[in-house]
Amino acid sequence: MSEFPAEREFESEFFNRLTCRSRMKIPFGSLRRRQIVFSVGILILCWALLYLPHLRTSPGWYGDETLTLNASRDLAKGIPSHFAIWNTFWHPHYPYQPGYSLVNGLAANLAGGDILGSRIFNACLALCAALAIFFLGRHSFGSRASLFAALMFLAYGQSIVHFRMGNSHNAAGLGLLIMTLFLLRRAGPRNDWMAGLGLM
Repeated sequence: MSEFPAEREFESEFFNRLTCRSRMKIPFGSLRRRQIVFSVGILILCWALLYLPHLRTSPGWYGDETLTLNASRDLAKGIPSHFAIWNTFWHPHYPYQPGYSLVNGLAANLAGGDILGSRIFNACLALCAALAIFFLGRHSFGSRASLFAALMFLAYGQSIVHFRMGNSHNAAGLGLLIMTLFLLRRAGPRNDWMAGLGLM
């Protein structure tokens, strides 16, 4: 330690800032928040560039997608049907989740029945999946690895094609992803319940 009072005071303050965790929380917390905001901003930007342009026409309309759109729009109007068939949601002709169909139909009806509303909803599921990988994966893999994995998911060709279409397996994939990320954590009632909710 220095013999001069001013230098001793400076050295004492310097070592206190290095060793006292309570004083370091504010700058570290602020840096962490900036990193999270920056990472989320990158994910949203990549998602918007890859999933939103020409969404109504690309990819081309697919038979199963239009059937899902029709059943979803009917369900949103209170008619659980698949054309002339009553829809039970477990029969092989339409074994899809009613929750997904309802929200998908509401999104389509908000767009005037256009397929664009359905596709925007499904594209948002891709963003939710990327954010789940980033936020839930950080506990198991760390921030950098989770951000890289989320970007890999968004840039994967099959993700882009399927999440730009209105199909219920997009919601099923999101649920299974959430379930897996919670199962990778330490076993406990909360994580087990959250993993189970992913199946719903």
